[in-house]
Amino acid sequence: MTWWQQDFGGDAGEPPSADAGADVPSWLEVRPDGSELLVYGEITAQRTDFFEDFEARSALCCCADVLRAFDRPVGFADLEARLADTPYRDASDLSVAGMAAVLELNGVSARAEVGLSLEDLAAHAEQGRGCVIAVDAGVWWNEPAHWGFGAANLPLTLTASARDPASGDLRGFYFNDPASGRDGVYGDTAVVSRSWLETGAQMVFTEVIKTWVGDLLEGIFG
Repeated sequence: MTWWQQDFGGDAGEPPSADAGADVPSWLEVRPDGSELLVYGEITAQRTDFFEDFEARSALCCCADVLRAFDRPVGFADLEARLADTPYRDASDLSVAGMAAVLELNGVSARAEVGLSLEDLAAHAEQGRGCVIAVDAGVWWNEPAHWGFGAANLPLTLTASARDPASGDLRGFYFNDPASGRDGVYGDTAVVSRSWLETGAQMVFTEVIKTWVGDLLEGIFG
């Protein structure tokens, strides 16, 4: 089994309550083409580690991303050492449920689920929850060499949602992509739909919500 294979079972469950994370920052972002987006969350969150062996490494890097956002500054090497004597010591065998367990082991309550829609995903950013999704790398990167052929093979850390300032319609998302070494990568709703929704919409999100105090990011229980 590889990390992107769903092993949590059960129903998708209810989305988080709408009144969580009311202090999530928002601002107007101007895209390179001149279009404007109303962004909720962070475009560049905690810096990810970079490893070329993305199938074996990036799941833990995304876990480290989420943990740093909740004032638990760890890197891949730290997590690998902490997990050495646990069932999750093999990073290449880390499922979405496994990522939730890793976050739990490091003090951040989380669970794995199947997303219901792009709006369901946006809710996690807009409510201040840490979130990692599983996508098809070939579709996300537009590189046929990395196609999962309908299966997810790449984790991304969700950092923000983006909406049309006038209509409020969802336009896209921002992610940290540890396998490419890039943070704040924008994906419109079309590519996120093809790479995530159409490959099973697997994700892990935190029960904990983030709060922003000035320029400081803290984690609280919601």
